[in-house]
Amino acid sequence: LVAQDSTMYGFDLKLKNGLIKLLETLEKVDGLEWIRILYGYPTFYSEDLIKFIAGSEKVADYFDIPFQHCSDTILKKMARQERKKDIKIILENINRYSQSPFIRTAFITGFPGETKKEFNELSQFIDEWNFSRVGIFQYSHEELSDAYKYKDTVSSKEKEERAHILMDIVDEKIKEINQKSVGKKIKVIVDGFREDEMIVTGRTSQMSPDIDGEIILQEVEAQEGEIVEVEVKAFSGPDLIAG
Repeated sequence: LVAQDSTMYGFDLKLKNGLIKLLETLEKVDGLEWIRILYGYPTFYSEDLIKFIAGSEKVADYFDIPFQHCSDTILKKMARQERKKDIKIILENINRYSQSPFIRTAFITGFPGETKKEFNELSQFIDEWNFSRVGIFQYSHEELSDAYKYKDTVSSKEKEERAHILMDIVDEKIKEINQKSVGKKIKVIVDGFREDEMIVTGRTSQMSPDIDGEIILQEVEAQEGEIVEVEVKAFSGPDLIAG
């Protein structure tokens, strides 16, 4: 399920917990085994929604929530409704209710007014929480954006350096997560045969196509679209190797 903000499903119909009602309906569809929610703004990621996802057999424990920053100063300038304490509550609830959450998020560095203090706060925040995947973006001063009214205070060189620092933290976190996956048995949907590299690939319910990495399958006899159980043998970057 993907939208500009998936958590707002049903707002136009005056539905309370509209997304939960949609998920309850989808759970009853025969043959539909994995449901994954993409792009839900933190503003409406309620505790009830997190509890429902964590307790569902079909809805993946996949939390795709673009936080953008953690500094209250920068979040306010971004016109975001939530503040750092609100973001921490969401993360605490996810880790409280879900046994093995996959948390995907995105952050922007170099936003107008981001000092070294705010940047250090962001880097420490990313290091503190076990995000499964993180998109790091450098702020771009676009004329048609609301933020264009602010002076672009961070140089292009500084933005790039800050982005590299954050990505180093993210890469190390992903490495730690993948190391813990080795030896575990996981369910994988077979995507098919990649002819250019002569390998068979697949994904878990917690991997969106093209953005979350994939599983390289070895000695697995299965048809495309089939869900099989495999054991993780090793990893390469964000990808796992299993058979």
